[in-house]
This record gives sequence, C-alpha cells and structure tokens, in this order.
Amino acid sequence: MKNRKIIEAVAKMYGVSPQEVRNEINNAIHEAYQTPTDAANAVKRKQAIPTIDEFLSHIVCTIQLNQTNR
Repeated sequence: MKNRKIIEAVAKMYGVSPQEVRNEINNAIHEAYQTPTDAANAVKRKQAIPTIDEFLSHIVCTIQLNQTNR
C-alpha cells in the first residue's frame, strides 16, 4: 500500500484530514528522534531524522517481514 493511501485510510478511520495525520506523524517522528532508540536508528534515512515516507516505508517493510516469518 502506498504511503498516501495509508495516510488517507488513517485519516478516514479517525475522521480527520490527511494533512492532520501527516502533521501528527511528523511531530511524533521529531519527538522520537530527540533521543532515538536502537529501533529508531534502524530506520533507513537520508538525514538525521527520517521523512514521513521513509518512516512509513520502514514500518510497512517490518510488518511484511513479520508476516512472512509467521
């Protein structure tokens, strides 16, 4: 599922706009990277803090890997 569709699905689920979902994810990412854990540092990214797309891509890959290993 493309990141845009994920954001749209979450927005619909919570009755908010896709932009509000993006803002909340972005705020959470920035908060998490103030003192990143090993799990946070595992996210492949180009800068010190991942973009929303980089973060969501990591989450999707992790979920797919976990489903494959069941």
